[in-house]
Amino acid sequence: MIWHRYRSLGVRLLALVLLSLALIVSRAEPAWSLLLTSEAILNRAEQALTHPEGVVWTLNVDVDEGERSLSRTLLVTAKGANVLAEMLRPREMQGQLILRSGDRFWAINPGVALPDSLKPSNSYLGPVSYACLMPIDLLANYEVEEVGEDSAYGEACFLFIMRGRKGSGEYDTLRVWISKSRLVAVKINFYTPSGRFLKSAYLKYEHEALVDGEMRPFLSDMDIRSGIFSDASAVLEWSPPQFLNIPADTFELRTLLGQEAYEELQREEAKRQHAEPSTPDRNETDGE
Repeated sequence: MIWHRYRSLGVRLLALVLLSLALIVSRAEPAWSLLLTSEAILNRAEQALTHPEGVVWTLNVDVDEGERSLSRTLLVTAKGANVLAEMLRPREMQGQLILRSGDRFWAINPGVALPDSLKPSNSYLGPVSYACLMPIDLLANYEVEEVGEDSAYGEACFLFIMRGRKGSGEYDTLRVWISKSRLVAVKINFYTPSGRFLKSAYLKYEHEALVDGEMRPFLSDMDIRSGIFSDASAVLEWSPPQFLNIPADTFELRTLLGQEAYEELQREEAKRQHAEPSTPDRNETDGE
């Protein structure tokens, strides 16, 4: 009788231990995510923002500045870090292009004027910069200064503090929250060289993409809140993506402009570089 009593107690204790272990395991992050290097984590996060073969979306941009609301619709074609965005709406701006080719950004109005070189951190529409329209190239344009742990929107995350590389023309400092379980960037804060907070972006992944033989989350939405103008916000919504094998010359100025206009642009660029004095490095300036 006593033996049966102890046996019953032992079974209950074992069950309690197993239940506790199950709860701990269910709440823990995947072990494989903790074994990845910083570069591997960032690379995985970037794969949820663009595709190496090519992707085409429709992008709706809606900005609320308190006293006024603005909107744009663009057809976005991306291959890796290269992006071509064609304006669809409003009607009077149809056909205008924004190009990211390599580390250069351009505004193109075909047949009207030569392209204008852009600084990607400059405002496109309210708190939305040109760089926000494009996949964020974390590995190429930023160096990792520190990696820690934090939470964002109730999700356990790796927190990367990243410094912009000289000449990238993007933001000076980023704080990037990457989900430990999904390995996607869920929140990004942007800062000036003086450390002033510019804005925060919250990213959602309601689409899917086939990458390396498995279905993974893919970018669908970005909510932006300005840190400078408290009443300015924006919502970016990407349509379900189409994955295509896009030719590399889609993102070449020579292809978009034609040979004659491209050579004229090259001559104008050479004149400008010869005439302009050296400008301060972006890390020595402030503001967007």
